[in-house]
Order: sequence, then structure tokens, then C-alpha cells
Amino acid sequence: MGTKLSTTIERELIVSLARNEEHAFEDLYEQYSVSLYNIVCQILKDERMAEDVMQEAFLKIWMNIRTYNDLKGSLFTWMLNIARNTAIDILRKQYVRHDLWGEIGREAATIAFSDLCPGHKDLWELVDQLRPERQKVIYMVYVQGYTHEEVAVKLCVPLGTVKSRVRSALMELRILYTN
Repeated sequence: MGTKLSTTIERELIVSLARNEEHAFEDLYEQYSVSLYNIVCQILKDERMAEDVMQEAFLKIWMNIRTYNDLKGSLFTWMLNIARNTAIDILRKQYVRHDLWGEIGREAATIAFSDLCPGHKDLWELVDQLRPERQKVIYMVYVQGYTHEEVAVKLCVPLGTVKSRVRSALMELRILYTN
């Protein structure tokens, strides 16, 4: 699989893609997918995530082919930027969600809790006093950045249970703070 088509063939492919011709998309995928996949794998270091990113990237390429400008670079370079940026976006989302009690996560959660416990120097001492299931939801929501719905899915519990645990944890933190 090469990464470079002749300029004439590349132009014909772009015109066919702009016409939404299915065979053109298949040709594009056949020509470039292996090279792009290898690059995305190097960025993500996870084959399954790379497959998901490739699907998303090729969808973006298909939807935005009319914005491609050959004066700004080759088709491959344009596609590479889309695939790379999609992979980097995934890494950024994961970084925010998997910051395992690191300083960035602690600072973000401390800011989020500042109304609850103004001026408290070690909020985490209070969180450590919560029941484990409450600690977990507080950590997942305020440090990892998950939504209540995502926490429910990850913990395999009903959404109402997650909301109750968060509410109970916040009420308990207020009580602990005032004592």
C-alpha cells in the first residue's frame, strides 16, 4: 500500500469523492488506511482505539473532502492531519478522565468543591472519610470528569443510584467540614 498517488489519479479521486461516489471512498480507504492506521496506532498505542479513530477520521474525511485544497498540501498530508488530530483528541479526553488522583485532578476537584468547603486545606482528608462507594462516585465525577450517566454505565448501577451517592456524599462532606 503506497501513500502517494500520482497527481492526476489523486485529482480524479478527489472529484469522485466530492460527487459522493461510493467506489471513490473504497479506493481512498484501500490506498491510505494502512498508512494512517499505523500512524494512529503509534499515537494511541492501542489497536482497538486506533480502529475507532480510523472510522471517525475517515468519516470526517468523507464529510469534509470539499474543504481539501491541493495548494496547501497533498491529500495524504491533509488526511494524516485529520487522523492525527482525531487521535490526539481521544488522548486528551482520556488524560482528563484517567488522571488518577494526580495534582491536576486534585486541583480541579478542589476548585469544584470550593463552594462546599471554602478554605479547607485538605479536602481529600474529608473525601477519605466517606464510604468507598461514595468516594468512588466523587472521584469519577469531580476528578475524572465523567457524567453521572457515564458513571452509571461504568459501575453497572442505575443512574438514580449514582445521583443519590453523589448527593449523599456532598451532604456528608458538608457535615464533615462543619465538624
